[in-house]
Amino acid sequence: FDWSDPPEGGLALVEQFDLRVSIAAGQIKQIFDPLEPGETVDLSGIGGSLEDVARAGALLSQLGDIVLAQATFDAVLANDPQQLVALVGKGQLARQLSKAEHPEIVARSMQALDDAVLLASPDEEPVIRLYRSDAWAAQGDFDAALEDLQVVDRDALSPDLQALYDQLAAVLG
Repeated sequence: FDWSDPPEGGLALVEQFDLRVSIAAGQIKQIFDPLEPGETVDLSGIGGSLEDVARAGALLSQLGDIVLAQATFDAVLANDPQQLVALVGKGQLARQLSKAEHPEIVARSMQALDDAVLLASPDEEPVIRLYRSDAWAAQGDFDAALEDLQVVDRDALSPDLQALYDQLAAVLG
């Protein structure tokens, strides 16, 4: 691939490898890292759509940069409080953090998952409920985890999410 190739080829590569998300995550990390808890991320210098930036926050979270991920999700949600990727991403932080050590972040993360469930389409809701069930289980609230898991149709999930469902079902009995 070089500059003599048609632009469509370059766009296909960008889409295939999710480069917009990786670039946005790199920009956020370069501009704002290290970020102290409570500091904010200004999205004005970050390229990509709000969804790309929210997905960049999820990538930062997966890489273990929880403070930067949370600030990224908060910045996206300040621009669009109903941005589902950011709500779910922020909610996923509850799966990675201890309520005893980070009670405020976990509470806001669980609230984000609650909001995401309310905003989700019928196709999206089972996946978000599965994630919320996993977050409840990670926080030790097995009753709430089971309540969410019981309304999820396992067969409607993708194979990787079926594995998570099976893992939760085994833990929750």
